[in-house]
Amino acid sequence: MKMLRTVLLASSALALSAQLLSAQAGQVTCKDGSKSKGGRGACSSHGGILTAHTKMAAKADTKAVKADVKADTKATKANVKADTKVAATAAKAETKIAKTAAKAETKIDKTAAAADAKIAKTEKAEKKAPTKKAKAKA
Repeated sequence: MKMLRTVLLASSALALSAQLLSAQAGQVTCKDGSKSKGGRGACSSHGGILTAHTKMAAKADTKAVKADVKADTKATKANVKADTKVAATAAKAETKIAKTAAKAETKIDKTAAAADAKIAKTEKAEKKAPTKKAKAKA
């Protein structure tokens, strides 16, 4: 009796485990991610059955897309940084040019004032010169 109970218990355990295994084996994953009952035509309207090879290819594609996005982001950041640097350098150059032009204008004005002063002095001296000559002749 004890042996019969042990055999019955063992056979029921095997039957349950076989049923669970067949239920698990009957499920397949489709390429679109949905689950389907295994068999002929499984996942035919979902792009086919997802295999280990397909999973690896999908992972590789995802990895490649992420790498492209990362590279594009890095390039964009580098371009923005370069553009900012160029703009700053251009602004600095414009400031320097304006400062140099202002200096040159000041120098030109100073030189013109000095020239005008010399001309005025010369004219004044010329006005006085004939009277000195006239006095010398007399």
